[in-house]
Amino acid sequence: MYRGFLVVTVRTPYGCVPLITLVSFDVWNTLIRLDGIFLAISEAVAELAGMEPTKALAVLRETYNKSKRLRRAGELNETEIVREFQRIYASTLEVPEEIIRRAAARALFEIQHESIVFDDVFDALDSVRQLGVKAAVLGNALFWPGSYTRAVLERAGIARYLEVQLYADELGVSKPDRRAFIRLCSVCKAKPEESLHVGDGVSEDLGGALSAGMKAALLSRKAANNTIVLKEFGIAIIPSLRELANVVAKF
Repeated sequence: MYRGFLVVTVRTPYGCVPLITLVSFDVWNTLIRLDGIFLAISEAVAELAGMEPTKALAVLRETYNKSKRLRRAGELNETEIVREFQRIYASTLEVPEEIIRRAAARALFEIQHESIVFDDVFDALDSVRQLGVKAAVLGNALFWPGSYTRAVLERAGIARYLEVQLYADELGVSKPDRRAFIRLCSVCKAKPEESLHVGDGVSEDLGGALSAGMKAALLSRKAANNTIVLKEFGIAIIPSLRELANVVAKF
């Protein structure tokens, strides 16, 4: 009792009601295994082009890394980023671009969705829902359009947890551009300072979110052993998405 008022603290299974109102997720290597997608695309390319799958996969990875460097340097047209990636991949393999587009479409239908979702994803999404916090996805697009990623998340059972999905080819800007994060907060009607972005990229996810005034959790399944929360800087490092609810509560 304080000055005639009863002070009531509402608690969740993870502690007090969090100040965070929105948690946004990166997709690749955060929710979905990128290697599984690459394997499906490269196998389709190999079949359509009549080449060794190992070559198609190696060039796909090389093109992905090269395109990320070009994007960071501002040398890719953001509004045509998927087409530019497919052009580079096709040119390196010396095959028509149509084969690359067909391979991406074929892979979308042949992916075994249960094998590409990380085993901590649904636990994390359930815990965020229990906290009463909105969940969203903010993803980049390179090797295929965001609409394909939407289909993957829908078929994998992830989309039902999400209030919003935004992708770079739809926004016209890619992470780590702060405008992508600010746009997400605006669409979700959440203040940046009350929002937390989770991803495995130091630049794209951690840096981009912080530049927009959001909190950020860097997911490091291989390198991190313990959860580290630097509340004063709005930063956390987590070894598993299962730690996410505790991090949200601490912020």
